[in-house]
Amino acid sequence: MCDESLVIRSAVDEVVLSSASVCVDVGYLCAELEASGSQRILRWPENTGRIRIRVPLPEGVSPKRARDLQSAAVRGIQYWQGRPFELVIDTHPVASYPADIEISWGEGLSGSQLGLTQVRWTLERGEVRFEVLGIALAMSSPGNASFQLTPEQVLLTAAHEMGHALGLPHSDSQRDVMYPTNTARNLSNRDFRTVSALYRLPNGAEIVEGP
Repeated sequence: MCDESLVIRSAVDEVVLSSASVCVDVGYLCAELEASGSQRILRWPENTGRIRIRVPLPEGVSPKRARDLQSAAVRGIQYWQGRPFELVIDTHPVASYPADIEISWGEGLSGSQLGLTQVRWTLERGEVRFEVLGIALAMSSPGNASFQLTPEQVLLTAAHEMGHALGLPHSDSQRDVMYPTNTARNLSNRDFRTVSALYRLPNGAEIVEGP
């Protein structure tokens, strides 16, 4: 529950929080605030319970490589198990149940991207609807399709994109899995502290610079 002292303005459809009060011991949750001047808390509702994720085998590669990449993606996603929700991962050839998040595979994404998470959200009278449209994972290096990504690279990319799917921003430290490039070896205590802070704050609230 949010301390009411953090609220500096309320409206019919929004809560606005002071950065000076909010951005203390929250990991990198406010890392992008200085550049943008404001930041909105967008995440799954507290009563979500579990998130169902479908991770199919990639196509167009050898059976062994397909299994290795699928396994790597699953392990990367599972880094977030229980933080804060149960993650139910479906790897069957035919979907066992409707998924909240679908993983797709590609030879490469635009620019230098190794992964991409697409989300959609709406805010209406204080209620946030947060939806993950999909997560795409590359199988080869951007700009060089002949250079195949290793399972370890796919694992870290899947962990990074799952962090975005939970609502996390980018980190400002290379030691965190949510740093924009693959520099971490695994999730850090700061990653866990940031997602914990994210789910303590009111969903849909806007953080602004101020005392």
